Amino acid sequence: MSKIKRTLITGETSVVIDCNGVKYPASVTLKSSDATRKIEFSTNDGLEYFTPQIDITTATMRVVAVNAPITKIRVTGVVGDVLAVAY
Repeated sequence: MSKIKRTLITGETSVVIDCNGVKYPASVTLKSSDATRKIEFSTNDGLEYFTPQIDITTATMRVVAVNAPITKIRVTGVVGDVLAVAY
């Protein structure tokens, strides 16, 4: 059975999610009114971030498959956007 960590963006335009406890492979989905929003990963606990290849894009969603451990996810979005990490 898989688990989902959901985060609603409520006020900040940039939100950082800790990936502690996430098992891999996983997927990261950003549901937004604008699918050009940014998803970034860190493998060194937030010292640096990089933009992963987006695997699926629709008018309201971006999805990234994660096959190796990451430590943090940073999302740039707007109020009401939802980030979901499925693992």
